[in-house]
Amino acid sequence: MRSLLIITFVFITYIPLHAQDGSDIYYYKTGGVDSKLKGKFAHIDFYNWSMYGYVTDTVTITIYTKPVLFREIRKDNGFENWFSQQYLESVDSFDHLKVRIVKCRIDLVTSDSILVTNYIEYYRNGQLLYELNMQEPYWFSKKTIAGVLVYSGQERTNR
Repeated sequence: MRSLLIITFVFITYIPLHAQDGSDIYYYKTGGVDSKLKGKFAHIDFYNWSMYGYVTDTVTITIYTKPVLFREIRKDNGFENWFSQQYLESVDSFDHLKVRIVKCRIDLVTSDSILVTNYIEYYRNGQLLYELNMQEPYWFSKKTIAGVLVYSGQERTNR
């Protein structure tokens, strides 16, 4: 009996453990973006494919008629890739505020453009200023888009 316990203990300690990776994002190359994605929440991946967070591009987007330079924030380690951890953040601060586009909703897809509603949040010293949150429509040319990261889970009500 004692040898059976020893063998069982040794066997259990040498069993490889497996963990499941996680993601709640589907990645569509620009050519695969069409009207079936209308109404879906997404992040636009600009210019270069941003896999594993190694490549982060910048893009200028007009907010309230003012051009703002944004950089992609991609938290993707190749194993875990969560929609809520991806966003665009303004390179510069405005009156000590950072601007983030935390997601967009795909409203219309044409052969050369995508119309989205950007969900915009403002931060001061890393703290979200809820009273300044807004939504604004914007057209993106498909020429500037490497792909679209589409949310695959249930939409949370806090964003």
